[in-house]
Amino acid sequence: MLELIILRHAHAGEALTDFERPLRDKGRQEALEVGKVFEDKGIFPDYAVVSPAARTSETYNLASQNWPDCPLVQPQAIYNGSLNSLLEALSQIPDTVKRAIIVAHNPGVSYLAEELNKNNDYLAFSPADWCHMTLAIDKWEDIHPTCATILSYA
Repeated sequence: MLELIILRHAHAGEALTDFERPLRDKGRQEALEVGKVFEDKGIFPDYAVVSPAARTSETYNLASQNWPDCPLVQPQAIYNGSLNSLLEALSQIPDTVKRAIIVAHNPGVSYLAEELNKNNDYLAFSPADWCHMTLAIDKWEDIHPTCATILSYA
């Protein structure tokens, strides 16, 4: 069984372009708090898939600053990506990875959690919300709708 953490970026500020939007002070604090939650739970990803936008990169970097290092990829396709682009990015995770995190944007992260969740519950992801789930698959390339069970959500 594999595990996935879905994290929406924290509260962002303004910039000339959407892609360049940094986190607000509130968002920086949220990202640090998310990181602490996972530290306290002892839940650390083996692999990170992070949108290359400034606010998602900053969210991940702040949250993970006290986590063990892990490989990080930043596929352009998941910047404001569709459900299919998020699933495609996850399907490319190496088979050696047992627990991954994806840090991305809404509405994609909400749709992803809903589609993966075997109960198809819609989870409304506010900034810095996350979901930890188990996936009833052995290889990331087999990721598909309804393969997951939610362990926790906040």
